[in-house]
Amino acid sequence: MSINTVLYLHGFNSSPDSFKAQATERAMAALPQPVEFIAPQLDPEPAKAMAQIDAIIDSVANDSTARLGLIGSSMGGFYATCAAEQRGIEAVALINPAVHPAVFASEWVGQTHLNETNGSQVTIEPHFVDQLRQLQPAQISAPEHYLVMLGAVDEVLDYRQALAYYQGATIKVDAEGDHALESYVGDLPDVLAYFHLS
Repeated sequence: MSINTVLYLHGFNSSPDSFKAQATERAMAALPQPVEFIAPQLDPEPAKAMAQIDAIIDSVANDSTARLGLIGSSMGGFYATCAAEQRGIEAVALINPAVHPAVFASEWVGQTHLNETNGSQVTIEPHFVDQLRQLQPAQISAPEHYLVMLGAVDEVLDYRQALAYYQGATIKVDAEGDHALESYVGDLPDVLAYFHLS
């Protein structure tokens, strides 16, 4: 059964205006069948971001005709995984997902980061780390529900962590891909096929 609603979750310090989000929206808009594309601006605080995501999923769940697919990039990939594991969502596409974000967030406590896409700033607070630890799924319950796209030269995340964590999923590795994973645009047909949209 094909997906008819796609929820795109951007990464840390990013936005729905990122090139991957925009490319995904264009790909969905070009489909012959209507697909609702939702890409919220996520709160930088993990618990608040998950509350936003849960509210959207609840809204979609109230529509008996809606069939939801998740796409998450980097930290958005972590949130997509949390939502999928909590809610039993069976169609999840991830782009360089953060696997254990509490680890690197703990190294950023006190740092202020500028979001170049919208000009906002966020300071990493100690409770962000605690929230990420609480959200972390211990393991992936159904790896067959995941399509994972990774860059082997990701300068932010070690792609080998995702290889291990999502073992059993459909995994594509770009040998020259960095964290931005610009090859994702070329992988969009695979994402559409995975969601049974092509």
